[in-house]
Amino acid sequence: KKARSFYKRLSSVWETVDINERWLMNQPKNTDLRDHTLLIDDNKLKVRDNPQYTAIHPRSWKLFELYDDNHNLKVYEDNVLNTDGELKTWLEGLLKWNGTVAEYVEQHPYNDPPLKEMEKKTDDSWGSGW
Repeated sequence: KKARSFYKRLSSVWETVDINERWLMNQPKNTDLRDHTLLIDDNKLKVRDNPQYTAIHPRSWKLFELYDDNHNLKVYEDNVLNTDGELKTWLEGLLKWNGTVAEYVEQHPYNDPPLKEMEKKTDDSWGSGW
């Protein structure tokens, strides 16, 4: 069965009066919500209708891959979402940025680090820390 895709258009957020009014209540004058919006989605296709540099695309979180033979399993160490992970570190940089979101995304592109495959232990298990 094929999954449906839903496109995410920031214009639907930016054009909602209630959202804009709440945003402006706590902002200095002449602050535009469009300059301070970031969309995070692992699927670039879903956000294709938005202005350039308004989204980042971290990969889907991945713990393991099971191959067709159902015996070959690879387990990964994916720390991107950890408190000291790359995504959090990147977002903290954005919070400190004095320009617009689009300027930050353009000048500091987000790139996922390579996945690290965990080695299987001698007892035929992996230590995922869960």
